[in-house]
Amino acid sequence: PNSVTTIGNYAFSGCSALSEVSIGSGVKTIGTEAFKNCTSLISVVIPDNVTTIDKNAFELCRGLESVEIGTGVTKINAAAFRYCYALENIKCKATTPPTIAEDTFFGLGINPVIYVPMAVVDDYKAATYWSDLADIITGYEE
Repeated sequence: PNSVTTIGNYAFSGCSALSEVSIGSGVKTIGTEAFKNCTSLISVVIPDNVTTIDKNAFELCRGLESVEIGTGVTKINAAAFRYCYALENIKCKATTPPTIAEDTFFGLGINPVIYVPMAVVDDYKAATYWSDLADIITGYEE
């Protein structure tokens, strides 16, 4: 429900049958390993109210193909999307690049693309650790 403010650490970790998730408007934080190894999860929309995606939150979600990260996210911790081998479509709507770690997006799909607002493409490409992903960052019109 929308009254939930945190998806706790390990909340759905290893739920291999979990194929979709709806994150409520009250959630501010997605905890450590909250959805780790949810292999049937295909797509996730992280709403604008979320500010932090904690470490390993979606790690090893091998079926995850697309993620939309809302405007409010300011921090995506280490290995949050590591080893999401099918993840090829990432849309990050924040106009200020969220803080990420070196391995936040390690081990993505074969041809991943990170879409960011057109006006801030250069900001993302210059930001710490985002610059390592500059070749796959492209802009979209808002």
